[in-house]
Amino acid sequence: MEGVMKLSTSAARRVQFSQDALRRWVAAQGTNQAELQEMARLERQRHYGNRLFLRAVVEISNHCDCSCLYCGMRRQNGALDRYRLTHEEIMEAIGKALDLGIRTIMLQSGEDPSFEADAVCRICSETRKMGAQNVILCLGMRPLEQYQAFLAAGANKYILKHETANPVLFAKAKPGITLFARLHHLLNLRRLGFAIGTGCICGLPGQTDEDLADDVLLMRRIRPDMSSVSPFVPSDDSPYGKHPQGDLERTINLMAIMRLALGAALIPSVSALDTLSPGFQLRGLNSGANVMTLNMTPRNKRNNYLIYKEGRRIVDLDHVQRLAEQAHLEPASFPES
Repeated sequence: MEGVMKLSTSAARRVQFSQDALRRWVAAQGTNQAELQEMARLERQRHYGNRLFLRAVVEISNHCDCSCLYCGMRRQNGALDRYRLTHEEIMEAIGKALDLGIRTIMLQSGEDPSFEADAVCRICSETRKMGAQNVILCLGMRPLEQYQAFLAAGANKYILKHETANPVLFAKAKPGITLFARLHHLLNLRRLGFAIGTGCICGLPGQTDEDLADDVLLMRRIRPDMSSVSPFVPSDDSPYGKHPQGDLERTINLMAIMRLALGAALIPSVSALDTLSPGFQLRGLNSGANVMTLNMTPRNKRNNYLIYKEGRRIVDLDHVQRLAEQAHLEPASFPES
């Protein structure tokens, strides 16, 4: 792989990628993979030292109007016990996160237009008054005027994952939505003043290493403040339920490539890694990730937030502290926008 990257001795200089070079790095193994991960750690160190940024998620609703072929929360899943958290349940969960010292709160849901914008705004405003430094929203595609209201109410970051840069795969996996529309919403969020986050799935049916290379190239064009990669996890309650799980080695390679490609972006080591194979969330941290997310959804609801399958890793503070120590990182407050 000589000539793929031009690096300073500290591996800290931003690099230029071609699709062919990216495709080879996606599939890196052995010595090449170890080199890739070391460069990603050095790049993270250059931007953030040994800090591991913590955020807390509250999954406020598992209702969804979408029909995504990979998701257990898709509208057609009539077997799922649906819920919308009450305002009191949400604020209690946020209060518990703040009591733990977590000052970045993420509200996440399916694409649920019945969870009204006014209710979201009230939560954002009260969360800020309680001392939160950041309010991240991950609520899917909403009308422009709702984004504006969320920003005015105190939300400052918004995550809207592009899922795959291949428009054909996207259209198949997310019927009724186009990749163009998704990206249009994401860029509108930036124009309004949000810090934006995107991300992709590694291992979708029909996906190639060239597609994954295109994911990185798309992210470089977008220049997100936050970015992620999650392995595909089959859901028994979705049309893709029989498809093999995503390749974990490619997933952590993508994480390292994203660090080198995006520099200072905030990149989580996602819980789905440990859901598929315990130990891989730590490997994500050792591949340049610098964010972990604590789950604060009420215990009687969290198992119904069924993106992929039962038995997902629920991250708590003990798990974060253990992995941080193993990765030689120090838990820290999330950067403010």
